[in-house]
Amino acid sequence: MTHHALSLDPRNDYRFTYMGPKGTFTPLHRDVYGSYSWSSNIIGRKRWWLIPPAIKHRFHKHAGPHGPGEAEMLFDLRELSDPEALNGVMIIEQAPGETIHVPSGWYHQVENLEFCISINHNYANSHIIRNIYDNLLASLRRVEESIADILPLLKQRLGSEKAFSFTDGESREDIFCWEVEWVDEVQKVLEMDAGWALAVFWDMVLYNLEVSDRSSPPAPPELRPADDYVASQILPIIYDYKNRREWKVLGDTRATVLKAEAIVIAMQNDV
Repeated sequence: MTHHALSLDPRNDYRFTYMGPKGTFTPLHRDVYGSYSWSSNIIGRKRWWLIPPAIKHRFHKHAGPHGPGEAEMLFDLRELSDPEALNGVMIIEQAPGETIHVPSGWYHQVENLEFCISINHNYANSHIIRNIYDNLLASLRRVEESIADILPLLKQRLGSEKAFSFTDGESREDIFCWEVEWVDEVQKVLEMDAGWALAVFWDMVLYNLEVSDRSSPPAPPELRPADDYVASQILPIIYDYKNRREWKVLGDTRATVLKAEAIVIAMQNDV
C-alpha cells in the first residue's frame, strides 16, 4: 500500500509513506521527472538496486522515439539471467533506521525483504531544474503521441473558430479553439500520469523563488546557492518556454512565468 502526500499544491513537501509485506517490490524506475529522493526505513529490511547513469543504457528494452533518453527500461532486474549483467550496479541491503539518498536520474529498484514501512521524500533544486524541465517535456511528447488520434477530430469539430488573440507587444496572432482544447487535454493527461503538468512545474518554480525572496527563507544563506547561479539555471528555461506554443495558449501559466522571470532578473541585478 502506498499513501502519497503528492498534490498539485506547489507548497507540498512531497513526502509520502511506503508500506508493504515481504516480497513486494517497486520495479525499475527513475523518480518523477528526475528528482532527488531519500528513503528512511522505519520497520523491516529492503534490498536496493541503484544504476549509475553512465550504465543505464545497458538496461534499455528498446530505444525511445526521441532517442535513448526516452527508452523503455527493463521492468525487473531479477529476471536477468546473466549475473554479470549487474556489474556496476550498486546492490544495498537497507536496515531499519537507515536512510538512502537517490541522486537525480538514477534508476533504481527496491524489494521488501520483510514487512516494511518507510518514509520517503522527493525534491528538486536549481541545480537539476533543467533536467526536471526536459524530462517533463519528454513526457509531454509521449502524451501528445499517445492521443494524437483526437487532434484531427478537434480540428474538424472546431474548425477555424477563434478563441482569442495573443499579443506580445510586437505582433498579434489568433489562437484557435481546437488548439486551446488540444493543449488542455494534453496537460490533463500529463497531470494524471505523474501529478505534474506545466502549470504545476511553473507554480513550483515561482513559489520557491518567492520563498527565497523573503526576508526569512527556509534555509540560511550559507546553505543556499548564490542568486546568480539560480538565475543562470532558471532564465534559460524561461526563454525556452517562451518559444513554445503553450506560452501563448496557457494564459494563467504565462502569468506565473512572467512573475518568475521578474524575480530572477531582480536577483541578477542585485548581484
